[in-house]
Amino acid sequence: MKKRTTIQRQITLNVILPVAGAILLIAVLNYFRTHNLLNESESAKNVLISDYIKGLIRFQDYTLHLIEENLNTKLRDVSFNLVHDRFKDTEDIERADLKGILNELDLDAKLWAIYIIRNDGVIVNTTFAQDSGLNFFEFGDRFKDFFTNEVLKDGTFKTDRMGDEKNTNRKRKYSYQATLDRKYVVELGVYSEDATQLVQGIKNQLNEIAVNQSSVVSVDLFVGDENPLSFNSNKVIMDQNLPVFKRALDSKGIGKTYDKNSNHAYEFIYFEREQSNLYGHSVIRIITDRTVQINVIRRELIMLLVVFGVTMGILLWLIYIRSRQITTPIKKLAEKVTRITEGNLNERAEVRGNNEITTLSEKFNVMLERLEEFYNELEQKVMERTQEISQQKEEIEAQRDNLAKSNLELEKAYKEIEEHQERITDSILYAKRIQNVILPSKEYVDKVLPNSFVLYKPKDIVSGDFYWLAEYGEKICFAAVDCTGHGVPGAFMSLVGYNSLNDALKAKDNMSAAEILEELNKNVISILRQKDDSEAETVNDGMDIALCVFDKKSLKLEFSGAYRPLYLLRDSEIQEFKGDKKPIGRFMEGQGFRFTTHEIQLKKGDSIYIFSDGYCDQFGGPRGKKFLPSRFKATLAEISDQEISLQGDLLDQALLEWMGDDQEQIDDVVVIGLGIR
Repeated sequence: MKKRTTIQRQITLNVILPVAGAILLIAVLNYFRTHNLLNESESAKNVLISDYIKGLIRFQDYTLHLIEENLNTKLRDVSFNLVHDRFKDTEDIERADLKGILNELDLDAKLWAIYIIRNDGVIVNTTFAQDSGLNFFEFGDRFKDFFTNEVLKDGTFKTDRMGDEKNTNRKRKYSYQATLDRKYVVELGVYSEDATQLVQGIKNQLNEIAVNQSSVVSVDLFVGDENPLSFNSNKVIMDQNLPVFKRALDSKGIGKTYDKNSNHAYEFIYFEREQSNLYGHSVIRIITDRTVQINVIRRELIMLLVVFGVTMGILLWLIYIRSRQITTPIKKLAEKVTRITEGNLNERAEVRGNNEITTLSEKFNVMLERLEEFYNELEQKVMERTQEISQQKEEIEAQRDNLAKSNLELEKAYKEIEEHQERITDSILYAKRIQNVILPSKEYVDKVLPNSFVLYKPKDIVSGDFYWLAEYGEKICFAAVDCTGHGVPGAFMSLVGYNSLNDALKAKDNMSAAEILEELNKNVISILRQKDDSEAETVNDGMDIALCVFDKKSLKLEFSGAYRPLYLLRDSEIQEFKGDKKPIGRFMEGQGFRFTTHEIQLKKGDSIYIFSDGYCDQFGGPRGKKFLPSRFKATLAEISDQEISLQGDLLDQALLEWMGDDQEQIDDVVVIGLGIR
């Protein structure tokens, strides 16, 4: 039984739930709005910082460009002298006195350095001892590609933007030029104090960003693809952040990650450098401490819960007080109703106040007065009705006795009908046995007509359709016959047709297919007494037939039909040979009509099919329509690649699927197929 509730509880729930839901929704939206505003402010601040850094770096690059223009001419002259004069023959280049060469060229060894780099990237001779043996290719694919595809392959003088010398952190300008035999690359390096002071000033400004922003932990500019180096500090990228760095680098966009343990947010912003072959890709990393932001969000959440709790408490108290003023009169009225339902019709509702409940109580009392009057009247009528029922009961008992007698007589008659029905069914089953005995057996069909199938599906226990097969001299005769009606009448006609076909073959030798049908027609007319004899009882029945005479040696086939066609399947196309529009047993001999013989020269690969109309007339499909000859032809073409012995089962399966669970078989079905192999 469903648990009942009170009006006060229902009012409380119906009011408090929507209000509570609205308050909670507003609070949640405000919480997420605060959360999003804080995130957006951090993102905006990072954008401003990155734009400021990009401006500094562009200023630095432009200023360095002016400084480098003065160095490029000197570097080109020295490089040309070394490649075309001193190292024209590179046989002793790895043992050359590079410091002596600097003195001869009047170059300050404290500012200038010479590097001899073998074409496999290894520094084999240098005035800067710290880099001796260093592999240039270890700096990354970008350096290797520049060294191999630009410097060695081109052979011309190359220079790049000024960079840091990692051992001294001083700004140094480098140039590269391959020797004439492309076995080595001569690299020159020259320090610039002006550039060093400029870059140091830029680094100081970058480091001051983190000092001036309370939530910013650090700001770094990383250069390089595979081994990124910090431009303004000695910091490195932790392994767990390398994928995010690579993602920003590959997408040329922004990569973000967050460390829950330290509350640090990492944002990597791609920055494209101009006029540089080796240091063009830069990424700005901004590390932000989200502790203050998390505390703000936590305080917002606590305030949300406190405001929600206090509001709900006040709201519940107000609703409870107001609802009691409404529900107390209703509760008293309900108690009165309960006592009245127990039989106390003298109870009356208390009338107080001046509202809808007062009106309800007044009307309720009026209803009770009328109910009491109706009750008294009803009690009198019940007594009168009881007397009538007693009298009717006696009459019903008498009728019941007569009905019991009638039921006994009906039961006896039903048993007699059941016995007659059982005898009739036994007779039909026996007739089926007789019909099955006269039909050619499967063994006989396989022996006389190999590579064939017979699909035989009676609608009832016995069938009006049958198939016939006989050896006719050197030939084979076979037919698909559709007699008038189905069930027992059709079965009788099938016996007449079967015997008449056997008798027709005995009329004379070497008859054509049409002559056999004409003999069959005479026999059926004779048996059914279908003649102009006014004194004899006649039967206006007959049969439709498709008959074939097949010569297995010559593969010649004769076909004649009475309202039934023959289908020839050749090269996946179906040819139809129509029968004559005259049935067997419906016209008299001498009326001037003769059946037609169709002569068909078969060849290997052909298939022929004869059939009754039961298959094509079957209802089914999604809209309960007939199967129709067009769909039958399409089905034959679809299964033509299967062995002829399997096609009968496939046709049976297609018919059952067409009928589905909603349709019953409406007629007998017989289909004969013969494959020429």
